[in-house]
Amino acid sequence: MRNTTPLRLGLLSGGAMAFAMSMGAQTRPNIILFLVDDMGWQETSLPFWTEKTPLNERYRTPNMEKLAEAGVKFTDAYACAISSPSRASLMSGMNAARHRVTNWTLNYNTKTDAGSSVIELPDWNYNGIQPATTTNPRDTVNSALVTSLPQVLHDNGYYTIHCGKAHYGSRSTTGADPLTMGYDVNIAGSEAGGPGSYLPPYGNSNYPVPGLDDYAKDNVFLTEALTQEAIKKLTNFLDNNESNQPFYLYMSHYAIHVPYTEDTRFSGNYKNKVDPMLGVQLNTSEINHAALVEGMDKSLGDIREFLESRPGLAENTIIIFMSDNGGQAVSVRQGTQNRDQNYPLRGGKGSSYMGGVREPMIVYWPGVTDQYAGTSNDSRVMIEDFYPTILEMAGVTDYETVQHVDGRSIVDIIKSNTQGRDRVNIWHFPNLWGESQSRDEGYGAYSAIMKGDYHLLYFWETQERRLYNIKEDISEENNLIDELPDVARELSIELADSLRSYGAQRPSFKATGEVAPWPDDPLLVAEPGTVLTPDDRIFQYSDDMQKHYYRIVDNQFSAGGIHRNAYWTQGEHYGYKAIQASTTLNRTERDGLSLQLFYFEKGSDENHFRIKTLDGQNVDYVDGTTSATWNDGKPDEATETVVDKYLQYGTPTAGEFVIRKSAEDNYYLIGQGDELMNNRGSDYGVDASMKWVVNDYGGSVEEVAANKGSQYKFELYDPNASVGEGEVAEPFEGIFRYSNDSVRYYYNIRDSRPEEFFWTQGEHYDNPTIQISSEEFTGDDAEKQLFYFMEGRNSRFFTIYTYDGQPLIFTSGTTVSSWDEAQKPEADRTTVTQRYVQFGDGTPSQFQLVKTSNNSTYGLQVLNTLLNNRGSANGEAANMLWVVNGYSGNSVSDAGSRYRFIPRSSKIVTGIKGVELPVDRPMTRAELAKMGDKVQVYDLRGIRVRDIRNADRGLYIIRTATDAYKVALN
Repeated sequence: MRNTTPLRLGLLSGGAMAFAMSMGAQTRPNIILFLVDDMGWQETSLPFWTEKTPLNERYRTPNMEKLAEAGVKFTDAYACAISSPSRASLMSGMNAARHRVTNWTLNYNTKTDAGSSVIELPDWNYNGIQPATTTNPRDTVNSALVTSLPQVLHDNGYYTIHCGKAHYGSRSTTGADPLTMGYDVNIAGSEAGGPGSYLPPYGNSNYPVPGLDDYAKDNVFLTEALTQEAIKKLTNFLDNNESNQPFYLYMSHYAIHVPYTEDTRFSGNYKNKVDPMLGVQLNTSEINHAALVEGMDKSLGDIREFLESRPGLAENTIIIFMSDNGGQAVSVRQGTQNRDQNYPLRGGKGSSYMGGVREPMIVYWPGVTDQYAGTSNDSRVMIEDFYPTILEMAGVTDYETVQHVDGRSIVDIIKSNTQGRDRVNIWHFPNLWGESQSRDEGYGAYSAIMKGDYHLLYFWETQERRLYNIKEDISEENNLIDELPDVARELSIELADSLRSYGAQRPSFKATGEVAPWPDDPLLVAEPGTVLTPDDRIFQYSDDMQKHYYRIVDNQFSAGGIHRNAYWTQGEHYGYKAIQASTTLNRTERDGLSLQLFYFEKGSDENHFRIKTLDGQNVDYVDGTTSATWNDGKPDEATETVVDKYLQYGTPTAGEFVIRKSAEDNYYLIGQGDELMNNRGSDYGVDASMKWVVNDYGGSVEEVAANKGSQYKFELYDPNASVGEGEVAEPFEGIFRYSNDSVRYYYNIRDSRPEEFFWTQGEHYDNPTIQISSEEFTGDDAEKQLFYFMEGRNSRFFTIYTYDGQPLIFTSGTTVSSWDEAQKPEADRTTVTQRYVQFGDGTPSQFQLVKTSNNSTYGLQVLNTLLNNRGSANGEAANMLWVVNGYSGNSVSDAGSRYRFIPRSSKIVTGIKGVELPVDRPMTRAELAKMGDKVQVYDLRGIRVRDIRNADRGLYIIRTATDAYKVALN
């Protein structure tokens, strides 16, 4: 798309103007972007805060100080929390949510995320950015095609040099080579995001650092080698630059990324000294880190010295200093993690807190920043702003790109020294960084917005939001999410709108397959008291196929010990079956576990629901006798009683309830009509346990929403909670329900791959075999993917049957030896005899469930063999090609060995045509047979009857296109 920027003419100083005139054709400035890797906001002797800190006193960066004295220090500059997203934004001008290179990249077609038992991460662009002109099909897979910044500069007359870390495209893609991205020269750039070492040979097979062999011979430290080679390449260019062509040098240091190799030139400056920040001597790792910083600073000084050594060169060269993400704050660092390393900021690289994203930035523009030299600018800047800014600096104001450029040029701010530009910054990281998953410190899958004085964080896994006033609380210690709900609501809406406009990807929940909600989801941003539509994030509905049991617990816990969370419990009050509140958690049946378990059924509309006890008794809000007052902690012995409504069980009918938003995230109000439930007496703490009732709070909606005795959450009961991953689990109704001779409950058996595969009846080497298909069958074929379960030889075993009652048997048969063999023509395959899951005549195999790290999925084992959808890792190519057999890795961490059991009895899709039935009289077999495919016939157990003419007399279920009837057949 075409991008145009108004040409702004700033005033040049007299010297710069004279130089420009003397340069003839070169009226445009040279530009050096000096980018440091993993450098935090305060990892320098140059303060970027309002005051100098002990952390500034640790480091020695005199050349950064000199650059700031000559130029302008930007104190509110930001990048992404991880390297690759920042560099993709820098090269493209796109926000990370748009280019989707949201985590670090390395190997082709390989994600670098940590694992999660809760969320499935989106299929992000793990192959990085690629040049828009590429013709290699490999480059278009999980990549962002861009018209890169150096390409535009090159096309507009600049000589472009890349030096150091590239980290654009994954290994073996076109974009891995900087020369394909618009550079005339590449020094040591590759797909690597870090060096193997700062000492020769610098790189290795995993992290190549090419082209520095001459320096390796002399054992030159990597930072120094890059600096010398960059100066050498500039010298060669300038000595032969007869056309006065401007240059762009992207001086992208590997420093100060790990490994913290000792730079003996500077490490002595930090040894045997008490560190002003930590109050102790630095350890070896921290000494080496500080030396890397000083070595990087020397490089900056050497480059400036080179510019000054050539007449007129420094006066026409812009220098921009920046880092790509926050300083490392975990793993190899000394001190209190996430606090000391980037002080006063919280967190570090990978974190959503400012320690992960706030960067040291300096701009020196001869003739422009001279009049503001040595000052600070607090206008907010984001990494994607560099793209249009550098192009405008270069005088490139009309250019075309294949991507939409989100960045905003700050040239006008630099020229006018405008303070306080309130840019809205958006971060999007739907990923999991491998080095920390501590959500407490801002890690994990998150998105964030910064606007004005406020920074809102949103965590996709839990939908937790945090809000900070960064002007008053730069360390982000005081979460204001409950104190400023209006601010949180407005920022949540703006964040969600921005992410949607970028086309941002979202994680999904492994338990349900549902995509995680946007930050402006009604459950989060609705006004307290608003009626909400229940969904799986609040609780799962139960039905005949699956029962999901919950404890209902309030929010009364107090660290002072006066209050405790209280659980709804079946009790007795004045002779009535009352729901009361107990501060005791009943963990076993002996303790009364069943008295604290409830399930929910859908009500008359999408907002209403019904509550049932574990054994199916109705719960309703009805009149009963109770005490008129608290009565000094003896409400059941009060002399004055009244008749009032309170929650009771075993009632004739089930009441209809609604969920409302409370004043605290992830807690909800439970109401019937305008009356909102409260654990009465809960203000009295443990003294109230099982003494009073659950009834209307009696205050305004706002008061109820803020009362912790009216704030409820629903804790899913899992009888296998104490079972370890990989251990045998016990079936229960929340997984699947057993069938019997009277009724059948049908399920799909589906694995957990992003492209899910269903167990399907098929044939393999003439054996009736359970195979896999990524297609969910419909019509009559749907029956091929339906199975039911019967109790096995004890409570831990069960048997599985096909829709029409054929048992599943894990038995030997002919199959292929490998996936490669499976893809060959059948006549060319090498076959073996192995056990795999078949169906038909024989004794049903005894299956067991195996616990996974995800409560909604289970492994299946038979004869102590863990089953796997073999071939499913190969996607659609595996459809109905291989079998379900033993997994050699024997681990339920494999998505092809983690299964969900999806209830389907009420959802069988049929292709029945319209017909009316004579329901006022019995029907004959011949009469029913003539209707053909206009009806489907089932016995009372739910089993399909296909041979109607030979069916026994009796009652049958006749299903038509619109309804189902119970009909007598004679």
